[in-house]
Amino acid sequence: MRFARGIGLAGLAVFTAWSAAQAQPPAAVARPEDAGVQAERAHLQQQRAAIAQQRAREEKACYQQFAVENCLRDARQRARQAEAPLRQRELELNDQERKRKAAERLREIDKKQSEAAKPPPAGRSTLRPKPDTAAQQQQRERDAQHRAQESRAHQQSQAAQQQRRMRDSAEQVPRERARYEEKQRQAQEHRARLEKKRAEDAAAGRKPAAPLPPHP
Repeated sequence: MRFARGIGLAGLAVFTAWSAAQAQPPAAVARPEDAGVQAERAHLQQQRAAIAQQRAREEKACYQQFAVENCLRDARQRARQAEAPLRQRELELNDQERKRKAAERLREIDKKQSEAAKPPPAGRSTLRPKPDTAAQQQQRERDAQHRAQESRAHQQSQAAQQQRRMRDSAEQVPRERARYEEKQRQAQEHRARLEKKRAEDAAAGRKPAAPLPPHP
């Protein structure tokens, strides 16, 4: 119990010192909030080291007792309880630091946006381009017309090529069909001549001709 009360009093003293550092005027240090936070973090680390040392001493004493495990468990429990407020305060400091940095970033962004929105000082040359002359404007119009004509010519050429391909394809189908039918007709005539020759040879008692090839 003396150990827990001692830690509580030390924590109160640290918090009082930190509050006093926060209350200092801005001219005392470059960043009073940073100095106060760093001082408090240092005190928290010192408290944590003191807790670790006290725990080590208590654990060492436990080995001189009969119920060693119970003694060690109690010592560790007291150390965890003493460290709990320290961890909580560190989390609060981390959260405060994140919020402070976020606010600083927002201020920097607002500052940059405000500076960008300001008009340029009188007498300072701007980066605006000079207005085009009538000759330059006419040249750009001629260039635009030329590009438009080239685009139309390209589209017309593509359309003409597509039409030729379609026409050639449409004409090729009947030609292929006609060639196929002509081959079929010639094959049938050839078969008819062979069959007639075989019939004539059979009637005359001659050796029959070779068998007909299979129909294609």
